[in-house]
Amino acid sequence: MRKRLFSALVVSVCTLSFTLPASATIHFEFVDMTADCTHYEIHVTGTTTTTVAVEYLACYVFSIEDEIVAEGCAAVTIPPNSSVNLVINEPWTALPCGAFTVTGGISLVPAKSTHPYFEFEFEPADLDCPCECEASLDAELIADCDGYAIKVTGSTEVVYRATYAISIGDEIVAQGTDEEIAANPAVDCILAGLWIVPPCGVFTVTGELSLTPPQGSSCPPFDFVFAPIDLDCPCDYDSPGTGTPGYWKNHPEAWPVEAEYLEVGCVVYTQADAVALMWEAGGNDKLHTMFNALVAAKLNVLIGNDPTCIADTIDAADVWMCVYGPIGEAIVTAGGKASPWRSGEPLYETLDAYNNGLLCAPSRDAMEAEE
Repeated sequence: MRKRLFSALVVSVCTLSFTLPASATIHFEFVDMTADCTHYEIHVTGTTTTTVAVEYLACYVFSIEDEIVAEGCAAVTIPPNSSVNLVINEPWTALPCGAFTVTGGISLVPAKSTHPYFEFEFEPADLDCPCECEASLDAELIADCDGYAIKVTGSTEVVYRATYAISIGDEIVAQGTDEEIAANPAVDCILAGLWIVPPCGVFTVTGELSLTPPQGSSCPPFDFVFAPIDLDCPCDYDSPGTGTPGYWKNHPEAWPVEAEYLEVGCVVYTQADAVALMWEAGGNDKLHTMFNALVAAKLNVLIGNDPTCIADTIDAADVWMCVYGPIGEAIVTAGGKASPWRSGEPLYETLDAYNNGLLCAPSRDAMEAEE
């Protein structure tokens, strides 16, 4: 955000006096008013030769093209035979950007009708204030049989946060939250991912994207609903064979490049972190049991095994890990009717059967035996 500041100093000196009985006088001088793009300040001085304190209410107003942009009142008490120096310094609460002129004035209203009334008109203040935010962003959804990409272009002076959801039919198949769109006069950002379960056949991809500015920023939010994309993808699977958790943790070199970052139960793990967790002794913690089986199933799908019989179970196991995990922040044991494992165990058993080649994809061992 630009920090330059354009200010204008307006000075107007006036003296108004009112003679009271017994030669007592009340005397006010409007000394000056200053304004810049963030604050305004009014100085008022006064004196009295009265034998009692004098009370006034100083009320002011500022306008831009007949629209009031600031107003307020301040109490002024001048002790007997004394003086006062009133300073009103406030931030603007509603000030436009660009070049404009501020006008206004101040009235000094006495508490007693026997005391004189004073009124001062400010000389116009010309300001040229920078706009707090300049942002113009656009987005496009791209999709093919391998994955999706959201391309964000434009310019912004502040960091935006992106939240998106990609759907096939009525099912959300990919989503992202709190993705950063960095401040840049030439934004060219790609939010992309591969399908966890490669789609096949004829289907339609839809998506939505929300770009949110920082809290308190004057930058606008941007919301996009992308036009549907129709795809027709082959359903052939290489089916190289499934591997068990033991295979995958012992062969990190066999992990596909798409698994450099792997989302499991709402947490994104690097390959190294996922392998380390698979080697941990989980003991009675069923989160480790589910984690290992879920990672293996995802890897088996990513290398090209038939996912049709396991896709729904992978999604359900991910939700289960989101609710009861992650590892290290919670522990799930098998005992008790209220144990989350009662709903998790059937999912694990299906994952385990798939990883051992007992469902719609053969195991690695079976494939090697055929060779």
